[in-house]
Amino acid sequence: MKAAHYSPIQKKWIEANQKQFYSMARKYIDIEISKAKKPKPIIKDDGLTPFERMNKRRALLIERATKSEKEFYELMDLLNVSYEKQYPIRLKGFLYFADAYLPDLCLVVEIDGRYHNTEKQRKMDDFRTRNLQKNGYIVQRFRNEQVHDRIFIFETLC
Repeated sequence: MKAAHYSPIQKKWIEANQKQFYSMARKYIDIEISKAKKPKPIIKDDGLTPFERMNKRRALLIERATKSEKEFYELMDLLNVSYEKQYPIRLKGFLYFADAYLPDLCLVVEIDGRYHNTEKQRKMDDFRTRNLQKNGYIVQRFRNEQVHDRIFIFETLC
């Protein structure tokens, strides 16, 4: 694309209108930002230590477990497998909550619902998986539909 050549009068007009345009745009953006609903944090900062806050978040995640997560936990209980629900793992500044962690196998189990079908979430999941694997964890992902097939889960984990 060729650079535009403007006369001195055109340049002055553009400069004057740019300032006005940017001023109006800034006001519009400020208004839109003030109207935007701010997301409510899952846990408010109520003076808890990071460890207490992490445990509170973990308890909340366990309480809000999906049907598939609950079904997976039931299967682990039936098989008498030692596991942790919503196990916190801190790696290089990131805090992950694994849906389930089997310490005897150093195995992280992730149960992926529809939310994980988006391109953005897949990239985040891949990053998380690579980061966990680099640090010695084995990562196994199951889709919600797979969790309902208990034989498949049993064969995959054994």
